[in-house]
Amino acid sequence: MQKQSSSYSRKQNHNQQSQDNLTESNISPLNSQNKDLSNTKKSSTTTTSQQTSNDSMLYETKRISLRLCYIFRRSSVTNDILVLSSSSSSSSSSTTTTTTTPITAPSTSTTNGSILDIVLPYAQTCYSVRFVDDMHARKWFHIIHSKISRCLLEILPEIEEYFYVARHANEVKALGWLTEQVNNDETTSLTKSWKPVFLVLTDAEICFLCCAPVSRQTCREPDLVYSILSTRLVQSSRDQINDGDVSLLSLRVGTKFGVVSHTFRVETKADLNYWTKAISQCLQSAVVRIKEVVFPCKWNNRTCKLFLHYEHGFTLYSDPTDSVTSAGNATSTGNVRLLWQQPFEKLRSSADDNEHLLTLDFHGEEGVVELDFGTSPKPFVFHLHAFLSAKAARIGLVG
Repeated sequence: MQKQSSSYSRKQNHNQQSQDNLTESNISPLNSQNKDLSNTKKSSTTTTSQQTSNDSMLYETKRISLRLCYIFRRSSVTNDILVLSSSSSSSSSSTTTTTTTPITAPSTSTTNGSILDIVLPYAQTCYSVRFVDDMHARKWFHIIHSKISRCLLEILPEIEEYFYVARHANEVKALGWLTEQVNNDETTSLTKSWKPVFLVLTDAEICFLCCAPVSRQTCREPDLVYSILSTRLVQSSRDQINDGDVSLLSLRVGTKFGVVSHTFRVETKADLNYWTKAISQCLQSAVVRIKEVVFPCKWNNRTCKLFLHYEHGFTLYSDPTDSVTSAGNATSTGNVRLLWQQPFEKLRSSADDNEHLLTLDFHGEEGVVELDFGTSPKPFVFHLHAFLSAKAARIGLVG
């Protein structure tokens, strides 16, 4: 058993019994060091009293609450690295991250077992358990994973209250730990680095937290926040290197700087179904609820506002502050003028340069329309995809 830590050790109550706690033996806290159960020093061969033996066993027993913890399985056929968060207590800007050691199989053996990493809620400390083979590791993984999932359901109302107060979220649609693939100094062509990320999907946003939502402050200041309408769920794929149920889930986000991609590792098929269904349903519900979004842009060198409506499609209005006079029209200063309107059904195609220009090709008189957004038009493109997906789902074209 190993422990990677960048912070603390806690006093444990050995008399309290709970089925949501995990008891582990032969563990003593270490700071920024690894301790492997297989490397524990052998006890002396000299005869000792029974009382001394019992005291030693009691001292080396660690009880871990599984509340808001995360479990990660490293197979013997991969060299995955788990990257932990920097210590939040450090005042220095140059903090270091703690990483787990990849499994390295000796030349005399074709397998070196599997390791289960149990990450504590602040994602700064983890306990690692090495098993003799993948079968036992997989069995214990599912036992611990199910208990962690049950604990998460029990405290869901508490987390929903945090997000309602901190971010005015009406409802938490999905939440839980995933690991995101990251670039790390220890990453090579034969290894992958994964960082635990706690995702919270609300009715309007998807929030990335570096640790579990243990307080309102954590919910108030997530690491990343994306509008659900700016996200797109890419079709999941199975991790070809890992065995078992491990899958890869990609999330693409349209921002004013372009497209941002996040690749997550999902440990079980049930978790994969949970996240794909939750994101898809939340996206459709958000479109129906919001109905309309507005994007400032320029058309024919005049400042405009492009309205994207769930029912009416595209509508372009002149900006009341614009003083440009179009051919044959009076100056529109102080007035809002309808420039053109097109339903979704007339859109044949769209294209953009990922910098500032977007082209919409409509059937009929309007033809090709070129819009200048000033920044990357990807936010509009992703919103358009969300609206079209919601309309397709409404008429039964998608599940």
